[in-house]
Amino acid sequence: MRRMIFADLGRILKKIGFYIPLAVNFVLIMVRWIGDSAAEQLETAQTSAGFLGIIRPCAAIFSAVYGDELKCGSIQAVIGRGLQRSKVVFGKLLDSAILLLLSNLLFYLAELFKILIAPQLGVSLRQMAFLLLFYVFIFLRSVGYIAFGALFLFLSDSIASGMVILLICSSFGKLFFQWAQNKTRLPLYDLSYDGLLERSCNVFQNGGFGWQLFPALIVFVFGSTLLTILIFERKELSL
Repeated sequence: MRRMIFADLGRILKKIGFYIPLAVNFVLIMVRWIGDSAAEQLETAQTSAGFLGIIRPCAAIFSAVYGDELKCGSIQAVIGRGLQRSKVVFGKLLDSAILLLLSNLLFYLAELFKILIAPQLGVSLRQMAFLLLFYVFIFLRSVGYIAFGALFLFLSDSIASGMVILLICSSFGKLFFQWAQNKTRLPLYDLSYDGLLERSCNVFQNGGFGWQLFPALIVFVFGSTLLTILIFERKELSL
């Protein structure tokens, strides 16, 4: 599996097209106006990262990791050489997590640079740490969305269906569950992946222990990944 991961990352990082959506996000961060206060600057950074900072990187990474595999049939090739299907699924998710980690680190450093060149804002080290924590949870949200998309990709053998689920989750999923919770008075958003991560992040920011992180990862990320493995194990491939 390690060789597959290294091969995947080497292939992806050589593609110029992979960098374009990430470069767009980076440029938008750098040219975005600087707020009049530390609170305004951090709020703008979080709003930007929580929407476009998820959609573009997730779509680019999902397409790079899974799209080419379906087109050229390399998944069939590695399975034909004896690699277990469970390791293929976990390996692809790990590919995505590594690329998401690197891209979010880049975006955080860009935000940090903007803060450092505007000392008049008076952003404290504590606020910088909160912004880093926010990006950690952006990373976790993105990994979950890709895991959901991969489930539908392996279910349908179509990159399009996986991409649609990914885009729905990253753009409208949170708003839909918030709307549904307000309409039904049921804790639909609170128990959703986004809701659990948001509560966990808020607890950590207030100095507590955000235990909600664990059911979010176990139920949604690992749960959907295990379901993907079960589906993939039962599929017939033309090797």
